[in-house]
Amino acid sequence: MSLFAELSSRRYLLYQLSAREIKARYKQSYLGIGWAVVQPLALMAVFSIIFTQILPRSIKIEGGYPYPIFCYSGLLIWQLFSRSLTLLTDSMVSNANLIRKTYFPRQVFLLSGLASRLVDFGIAFVIYLGLMVVFKIAPTLHFFWAIPATLIVAALALGVCLFTSALQVFRHDIKSVMTLVAQVWFYATPIIYPLEQVPAEWRWVSVLNPMTGAVEAFKDAVLRGQTPDLQLLGASASMAALLLVLGHLFFRRAERVFADVI
Repeated sequence: MSLFAELSSRRYLLYQLSAREIKARYKQSYLGIGWAVVQPLALMAVFSIIFTQILPRSIKIEGGYPYPIFCYSGLLIWQLFSRSLTLLTDSMVSNANLIRKTYFPRQVFLLSGLASRLVDFGIAFVIYLGLMVVFKIAPTLHFFWAIPATLIVAALALGVCLFTSALQVFRHDIKSVMTLVAQVWFYATPIIYPLEQVPAEWRWVSVLNPMTGAVEAFKDAVLRGQTPDLQLLGASASMAALLLVLGHLFFRRAERVFADVI
């Protein structure tokens, strides 16, 4: 039976695990589902103060867009990626009891975690739509480019975590390593600054960064109202596909001993 057939036969389990993840995260918390938007809004406020009040000349936004919504559009798609890395990397270890008891495709844990993060993303996206109204930014037909950009980011997160979640079973500090990697990766991605302001000698770093094409495409779609750089977006999509294939092969080989090691 192929992996897709196995996952399809376990779709009810996937639904249940996704629902469990969402309920567990918001249960007995002060803000509940509001936490999905608090973090990007808080970061937007901090970066807006720094780059518009403290360092007002450090960031120049082409098109005259207000910095808060420019910043939020980048943080919105980045949070989907970075928070998925944190959750999915630990998904095997946190579900050790289920893994020891019975067999089913372990990728279900990754997909359920990713599904819960997409729910968070959807909630935060509603806030973005509100900001568009506040700042009088009208959507265009290019808005739909946000869909492939979002899917590519989700695929990148899943591809990376096929490696990291398997490695976490054998070395429990992988999650800490990924937290540090995500912090560095954040500043290497044009989220709080425009890609145009990256010095020419460092532009190659942005081009090699698979998140750059997806983040820029998302901003082009929801903020700038234009067709994204398809070459840059294609590079992100190609890297996502490569990570998914290689990650799947690595994960399937490693999962044979999960129940014995975890």
